[in-house]
Amino acid sequence: MSTDADKDGVVAVLETALGRLSVEPERLRRARSVGLNRRWPRGHFHPTPELFIQTGGATRFEGPEQRWELAAGELGLVPRGVPHAETPLDRATPYGMVVACCGRAGFTLIQAHAPVGEGAAGGGRGIAPRVVLPVASVRGREAFRYLDEVEQAWEGRGEGRELAVDLTRVFLRVLAEEARRAGPGSRVYSPVVESARAVARSHLADLRLSVEWLARTAGCSPDHLARRFRAETGSTVVAWVTDERVALAQRLLQEGRYQVAEVAWACGFAQPSYFIRVFRARTGVTPLAWRRARTGGRNGAPEEEPSYVVQAKPEARRG
Repeated sequence: MSTDADKDGVVAVLETALGRLSVEPERLRRARSVGLNRRWPRGHFHPTPELFIQTGGATRFEGPEQRWELAAGELGLVPRGVPHAETPLDRATPYGMVVACCGRAGFTLIQAHAPVGEGAAGGGRGIAPRVVLPVASVRGREAFRYLDEVEQAWEGRGEGRELAVDLTRVFLRVLAEEARRAGPGSRVYSPVVESARAVARSHLADLRLSVEWLARTAGCSPDHLARRFRAETGSTVVAWVTDERVALAQRLLQEGRYQVAEVAWACGFAQPSYFIRVFRARTGVTPLAWRRARTGGRNGAPEEEPSYVVQAKPEARRG
């Protein structure tokens, strides 16, 4: 899925960004926390924060009530729950980005580019992974709490902004150290299947997630990916993605910070009613009943399940 040279290259991006922040703290930017945990038709949101490092070109970020650009050499924080969409832009240098995503057992570093003609259904340009580096690390996973603290510190003045930069530097150092320490590991699946699994886990909230989209990121045809995935895992891509989304939903429900509809959107379900049907088919109970059984009804989210009924939509869409 990735070579030692790939890993060294991605880690070098983290270390370079760490050094730059030491002398140019203004390179750190962020999305504003607006429209939190809400479905936004033009994008998606994640239940954990993400950090983007622009290595070339620029990225235009859009969300409810905001639009901003990240230039080459800058770092961008997207706090948890912020709906957003990214558009790649070439400038003085070709487009390039590294994004740090929190995972179930650690974190994933994705080095991305923007090949022409690989975008949305209209033939536009989209962002595609070039290197996917999953790292199993409890320390790395827990480091994402620093990004939550960055968001809290940012609202302050003077020392608050300095603290935000310092916390981001700690975050980068931890991820770089953990990625350097990670060994090659043993390959369980072929590179194509491993890549598809890693990318899917990092994009469970994205409604574009589909066999076709994953095949493009893996550099193969949809039929080839579907055959290899079924042969190696015993499951179809769509069924496996659904299981991953339900597993993520279980973790979010147990946290208790999100309403059921918000959990649905964070896990890539366009309609909460469809999410409830899928969750019940996989677990035997509704999301609300599952959460109550594990929290005793004591949580920060309202004890209420969507009562409206809408027609179910397929969970995977063509990118």
